[in-house]
Amino acid sequence: MIKKIISLVLLAVIMTCMAASNLSFAQEEKASSKMVPILVDIHGVVSDSLCKLDHGAMIKSGQYGKNEADCVHKCEQQGMKLVLVERKTNEVYGFVNENEAKPFAGRSVVVVGQIDKASKVIRIHSIKAERSKAN
Repeated sequence: MIKKIISLVLLAVIMTCMAASNLSFAQEEKASSKMVPILVDIHGVVSDSLCKLDHGAMIKSGQYGKNEADCVHKCEQQGMKLVLVERKTNEVYGFVNENEAKPFAGRSVVVVGQIDKASKVIRIHSIKAERSKAN
């Protein structure tokens, strides 16, 4: 009798785990289905979620380095997320794959990726430093 109860409990646990796994997969599918299926080029700056484009006050405090790149690195160390601030619109996008953006923190970049406008995130397909324009 006890073996049968244990078997039923184990079966219930396995079924619950399978259901949770399927739910997680379905949620991931739903999130990725919101991504625009075409790749777009976005010109912007890799910054942090606290300062975005205004690092002045943080730098002025003397605790966040001497320039914007230093500030972004310091804010990231303190738990802020990296974001892309689009140059044309000042729209701020989080990254689905943030590690791809880390080497470009504080720099102007061109990102080729997929955007989910509703949740304001971008999945990076490629990223490169933007060339400065000579006058």
